[in-house]
Amino acid sequence: IPMIRSLIEMDYTRGLTMLKSVAETGTINATTTHNGMVEFEGFAYSGLQKTSHIDEMGIDMPEIFAKISADTIGKNIQPQHWISVYKKTDMNKKKLTYISAISDQKSEAVLGDDYISGQIKSGRMLKITHKGSYKFLGNAWSMGMMTMRAQKLKKAGDPFEYYHNNPLTTAEEDLLTDVYFPVK
Repeated sequence: IPMIRSLIEMDYTRGLTMLKSVAETGTINATTTHNGMVEFEGFAYSGLQKTSHIDEMGIDMPEIFAKISADTIGKNIQPQHWISVYKKTDMNKKKLTYISAISDQKSEAVLGDDYISGQIKSGRMLKITHKGSYKFLGNAWSMGMMTMRAQKLKKAGDPFEYYHNNPLTTAEEDLLTDVYFPVK
């Protein structure tokens, strides 16, 4: 029951955030699109792992990506992919353990001893696209998780966010993120 309570609270909070946006601006500064199943070409990554309370993600994640950006300077690394891989979710405590990472065009980026290397495997994935403010990104996650449950899809790896543009330098309304759920 604590997990159900936590999920309902999150849905309620998301709904209030959307209602507040409509009341203040007349619109919701985001869209969520269900893209169905796609074939995804995998890649190696290097990143930093963190456990954050869901309410602190908006502070923690930009700090991680700022560190990654700073650590690439002078190392001839050209990031090809920017991602966050969600390794563990504790909805009772609203804590997420994730790796925010990059891949290099040449090979796996080597950035330092505190970095974790990993692999996004090629394969079939459920793809949800989110355009706009990250404060509404939970809509994409909810859509994906509900689809996984409704279609009785079995997970084949950790879900991840794929960032098409740099969240540190992109205007909120132009942010483009895909949320992927690897399936069997």
